[in-house]
Amino acid sequence: QTVVVTQDPFLRNVETYGVCDSDHVSTFLAILCVINLGSLIFALFQAYMARKISTELQESSYIFLAMSIILLVSFIGIPVIIIARDNRAAFYFVTAGLIFVVCSSLLLLVFIPKVRALRKKNSNARMSGSSGA
Repeated sequence: QTVVVTQDPFLRNVETYGVCDSDHVSTFLAILCVINLGSLIFALFQAYMARKISTELQESSYIFLAMSIILLVSFIGIPVIIIARDNRAAFYFVTAGLIFVVCSSLLLLVFIPKVRALRKKNSNARMSGSSGA
């Protein structure tokens, strides 16, 4: 469905936007929420169970932390998105911010420890290489 926002004096559409609608929105949203929350809870459980595994680049604790941040941001962000759904600019801003925080937390908490471990390994290799010469 196309909604006309403004028209010029000759009744031509100047600004429009499209809207998709369904009679079963609540059913689709409920199924998506159950799948997403189930996946998140399962990932949290797996990260918790793997927390004591000792490996050189163990990341389960960081994944657990990232998933916890995603859960907290969702609990705060989703109600704000629901409140701001009538104001398009606020809705877009909050949605973009929510996506940015979720993606950044996941990527940074997974990759920063790996980069730090690699740099530490390289600096140790340089130290042992220079002292042996």
